[in-house]
Amino acid sequence: MVVNDKGVAVVETCLRTLERGVDNLQGVRGVLSIVSSVLQRGVLPESSVFRRGAIEVFAVNIPAEKVGGDIYDFLEPVEGKVGIFVGDVSGKGVSAATYMAKIIGDFRHKARLEKTPNVALGKLNAGLLKGPRGMFVTAVYIIVDVSTGVLAVSNGGHPPFLLIRDNKVTVIDVPGGPPLGIITTEYPMTSMTLQRGDRLLLITDGVFDTKDRAQHRLGFDALVAFLSQAGASRIGQDEDKHNLIDSVICYVNKFSEGTKRRVDDITLVELIYN
Repeated sequence: MVVNDKGVAVVETCLRTLERGVDNLQGVRGVLSIVSSVLQRGVLPESSVFRRGAIEVFAVNIPAEKVGGDIYDFLEPVEGKVGIFVGDVSGKGVSAATYMAKIIGDFRHKARLEKTPNVALGKLNAGLLKGPRGMFVTAVYIIVDVSTGVLAVSNGGHPPFLLIRDNKVTVIDVPGGPPLGIITTEYPMTSMTLQRGDRLLLITDGVFDTKDRAQHRLGFDALVAFLSQAGASRIGQDEDKHNLIDSVICYVNKFSEGTKRRVDDITLVELIYN
């Protein structure tokens, strides 16, 4: 599904009109939620698995009861390199879904024109400054060479990602800028080199903002501790490489067991350098 700016504007206008006209009807609110969910799913990649050379990427997105704005994408900006983008749009519902569609469309265009993640995020940010007031997106964008493992990353207000190497879990918190769509700024770029067997786990804050029945928040540190204590060497090393993500989801679900509903999207994207 390809959603251009004109299409997003039309969908947003129709949905807002409908939402205002029947705001007191719970059934139609449900319809709006379904439409927003369809729009969200439509802008994500058709396949949640992406492979190029020695790089494998797996992704899972679990939407909240009220549609949020988690997004991810993978592409080949230039031959021999893979780009991975993960973002979290402010707000929920129709506004978040339509804004998200615009962001993905703009990102795919700019990422194919720019060779470095910092310039791509800068150009994306400049375009989003013209968008709706109060809307923004946290984002991390990685470009990795499929042959050498050389990686460049830029971050706009997004949570750190995790590196799993030699049975150890390391938090990679690179210098970054503010979320996109707020102010005019430049984004720094950090370079690193992956080793064969390295795994990166990129997440949105819905993973560690999950709450239990007592409304206690899971927290980022607890997630890191879980992966470390579970034994990173035993997670995702069998034939089912997807089980690193599955293990995290099971841990989060167990923590939130007994709660009525999920209040935020959960998105996890794993990169493996074979």
